[in-house]
Amino acid sequence: MRKKNAGDVDPEVLIPLGIFFLIVSAVVGIIMIALAGTSIGPSSGYIGKLFLVIHYNLGFWIMLIIATGFGVYRKLTNPEEFTLLELPIQLAVSTVSLILLFSLFFSTTGKLADTEIWNGYVTGAEYHEEWTERVEREVSNGTDSKGNSKGSHTEVSYEYHSPEWKELTTVGDITINKDLYRTLARYFGNERKKTLYHTNQSSFGDGNMYYATYDSNRCGIIPAARPHFFVNYLKASDSVKKIHGSQALYKDLIRPYPEVYYGSYGEIELDRVINAGVTLPEKWKKDVNQTLSRALTSLGSRKEVNVLVYVANTKDQGFSYALEEAWVKGKKNDVIVVIGAPEFPKVSFAYVMAWTKIEEFKINLRNKILDIGDLSDGEAFANTILEEISKSPKQGGFERMPMADLEYLIADIRLPWWCQLLIILVGGGVSYVTSVILINNEERN
Repeated sequence: MRKKNAGDVDPEVLIPLGIFFLIVSAVVGIIMIALAGTSIGPSSGYIGKLFLVIHYNLGFWIMLIIATGFGVYRKLTNPEEFTLLELPIQLAVSTVSLILLFSLFFSTTGKLADTEIWNGYVTGAEYHEEWTERVEREVSNGTDSKGNSKGSHTEVSYEYHSPEWKELTTVGDITINKDLYRTLARYFGNERKKTLYHTNQSSFGDGNMYYATYDSNRCGIIPAARPHFFVNYLKASDSVKKIHGSQALYKDLIRPYPEVYYGSYGEIELDRVINAGVTLPEKWKKDVNQTLSRALTSLGSRKEVNVLVYVANTKDQGFSYALEEAWVKGKKNDVIVVIGAPEFPKVSFAYVMAWTKIEEFKINLRNKILDIGDLSDGEAFANTILEEISKSPKQGGFERMPMADLEYLIADIRLPWWCQLLIILVGGGVSYVTSVILINNEERN
């Protein structure tokens, strides 16, 4: 036996160079997958923006490094039971679980998820009749005592497809009931039938579609406002939320952000005039609301804009900053015209709240309203707002600021400490349980 020298390394703890490089490759591969998975650009919608927030969150990468280190530790301490091919599985499970956990908490507690109002109009209504489908499935007869297949047989079942009613709009389809469909069909006045042919239909005389569509020559347009889900960096950013202190002075004048509600033609109605303690004539509110809503059936999509008018019973323009704080400066497509009018229709002050690159727009619109002075004519007041919005950006018109321009706020988005602790506990538990399953797995490569 060769005498062991002082510089010799115990073979039992020596990791072959090839295995070492494989481990490093696995770790680097998982990190690259995580980088790719969380680097989806803002154009990828809600999921893309959510992953972008995760991508820039230091806590995610710290947790991923810890999970990776734990996987390598399990491999080094259980070299026979924890095979080389199982290490990537351990790391992949940890990565996916961490992404899911961070996504969940950022969407809820992190207040990233928000809704804005999209505006359009009703294009039609559909009624799909009920029908029954004959479904055939091949079912195994099992195996005999020797494990040989005993063949199969065909089972026949019948699946019922219930009736369905839809309201079609330029900002999304809505499931409605039979009565609302009849109301819309009567309004449009051109209901028609379309015979549909379904594969394996077993019922007769049904399964067809009835529909009615908007025709400008027959009826007026029905404006439609619908909530739309989006990632709001503004709402979640600590920097924006640090701007506070004004709300308490005007708490009696702060109203909640308006929501879409169910009206005569479905859940597409929105009150665009918010009244905070002012005696407003009903006709004035109706004129402003209808003028804005009708214009937004086309302007809403062309300019990507939603318009609200907030009338408050105060002469103090400081209220405008309190409302900005309460509403986190509005949604990314909002133009919110704030009017101080304790002696309505006289204007005490005007303020325009909007996320736009064109600062001139807000100044010009404010000045136009102040020049009017008397807001007795609601339709004229609403048209003043619409006229300024409709102008091209070069003329000082509204141009919505893309959310991509606000990505600098991502660095200020944080999770509460208890969320981070829960992620550590749950993520660590998932990683530990996965390693135990892999170590005790009898079928190894």
